[in-house]
Amino acid sequence: MELVEDKLNEEWGDCKGRAMCGTCHVDVEEGDTGTPEAYELQKLEELPNKTSTSRLACQIVTDEQINNMIFRILRDY
Repeated sequence: MELVEDKLNEEWGDCKGRAMCGTCHVDVEEGDTGTPEAYELQKLEELPNKTSTSRLACQIVTDEQINNMIFRILRDY
C-alpha cells in the first residue's frame, strides 16, 4: 500500500493498513502474494468488484518477491 501511495502521490487506504476499509483493493495480475488471512478474505467478500486474485494492498508483504509482480488498482466507489 505504501509503495502505491508513493507512486500516486496521494493518500490511499482509509484505515491505514488494518484491512478494515477495502479502499486499497488491488487485483494481482502477475505474481503470487501468498494466501490472505481470514480477516482479509472477509473484507474482500464485501467488495462489489472482487476478483479471484483480489488482495488488499495493505496486507501484501513487501519483500524481494514483490519486485516483478503486477497489480491493478480496483476502485470500489
